[in-house]
Amino acid sequence: MIQFPTSFPCDLPNSGDGPIIHNFVSQGCDVLSRLLLLQANPTPPAPGIGSNLIMAVIMGSMVFVILSQISRSRKEKQEREATQAGLRKNARVMTIGGIYGTVVAVKEHDVVLKVDESSNTKMTFRKTAIQQILSDESA
Repeated sequence: MIQFPTSFPCDLPNSGDGPIIHNFVSQGCDVLSRLLLLQANPTPPAPGIGSNLIMAVIMGSMVFVILSQISRSRKEKQEREATQAGLRKNARVMTIGGIYGTVVAVKEHDVVLKVDESSNTKMTFRKTAIQQILSDESA
């Protein structure tokens, strides 16, 4: 075990600045010696409800955040599946890339969109690339 001295010598030469600075420095040495003594013989914290309460609040908030993220991801997945299931011919849609088009054909995993009426340009996308159904003109 490390033994620390109970006090430290604070003999400072008189610098001519007067007793104010000498008293200030010697008080600083006294504070330093007390801090080192406290580090040498630390007392364990008293058991109490405070630390347990803080830990319970932290754990509870972590559980809340995790459960809310799981709930949000489930809801988003259900919305994506509903969008993919709702794809019909002649529906106006927007892709995740911001391309607007009209559904020409719906296949198992793909969707064919007409993106330009004048040149009859068609593009094939995965169903998962459809972000939003703007209007359903299939009726």
